[in-house]
Amino acid sequence: ANHYFCVSYRWLIYYIKYDRIVDKGAFEIEGDDTDYHSQGGPKRSRSIDKRQSLFQYICFMIKCTENNEIKMTNDRLQDLITTGDGRIIAWVT
Repeated sequence: ANHYFCVSYRWLIYYIKYDRIVDKGAFEIEGDDTDYHSQGGPKRSRSIDKRQSLFQYICFMIKCTENNEIKMTNDRLQDLITTGDGRIIAWVT
C-alpha cells in the first residue's frame, strides 16, 4: 500500500452515483482476494512512520540473471527494493 489510502472500486461507483465525494473509510481495502481473513494491510501501512521503511539504510547489489522460473525480472526486483527505500549499488568501494 506504500502508505496510501486504498479503496475498492465500489468507492468510485458511489462517487459517480451520488455525484459527490463519499467517505473513503467504508470502502478501504482490508486485504487481498487470496485470503479470507482481514489483514488490514493498507491501514497498517499508513500507521507506520515512513522513516521505518523495510529496506532503509540497506544497499543491494544485483548480480544475477533474471529467473524465468519465478517470473522475476531484475527491473522488477529493483522496483521492489527501491519501493521499500532500499538502495541499488553497482559496486562496493
